[in-house]
Amino acid sequence: MGGRNYYGPARPGRPPRLANAELPGQFEQYFVDERVRAIVDPLKFDFDREPATFGRSRRIYDALSFDLRAAKNRGGKILLWHGWADGAIGATPSIGYYEGVVKFMGGRKATEDFFRLFLIPGVHHGGGGPGFTELDAFAALENWIEKGLAPDELIASRISNGTMECSRPVYPYPVQLFADGRSPAASELWETRSIGKIATWLSCRARDSATTLNRPRSVWIGNTERTALGLESPPPGE
Repeated sequence: MGGRNYYGPARPGRPPRLANAELPGQFEQYFVDERVRAIVDPLKFDFDREPATFGRSRRIYDALSFDLRAAKNRGGKILLWHGWADGAIGATPSIGYYEGVVKFMGGRKATEDFFRLFLIPGVHHGGGGPGFTELDAFAALENWIEKGLAPDELIASRISNGTMECSRPVYPYPVQLFADGRSPAASELWETRSIGKIATWLSCRARDSATTLNRPRSVWIGNTERTALGLESPPPGE
């Protein structure tokens, strides 16, 4: 495959589809205008000319408002999760939007009362990927709404041939998770330094030790990465 991220089988007369091009191509073809665009090639997108033709779709789909007071005042709850390995829509826009809401709503605590963001390592667009693809965000949201149990963590697992290979907790952004580097191979000690909580979970196989799945600095946003993204560091205690 030449080292590229292909998606789906090849079709007669056409090369295999590039995963990163599939979604923008479908969006430009079916969502931009009232009628389907007949000819679309995202690999030949003209960034100088074509963005100006997206006015209609941007008015409909762009998430530009950080004002979620109406949803909060009605007792609404929002659980947003995004896969770190999403090749179609990167996780950083979700982080940027969440940070915008935090700033508008008056801080992290006022936001986490009704809106929490979870970033899942190694997961593609909406599911799949080499990471922790098995999680039940719907049940967490249901418990939050119906029982008042705010989701302080999600348990994400990786399944292979019907067997759980490994699992780990995922905490609401921006809580960071670190492997302690001292635990035995059979288990892995994860430390959430922001809240002082330590838990042991079934470890991923040793072959994953060289991948980004077990490199917390690559998986979780720390202050250095936040600065690079132009995001504020959270105040102490938040």
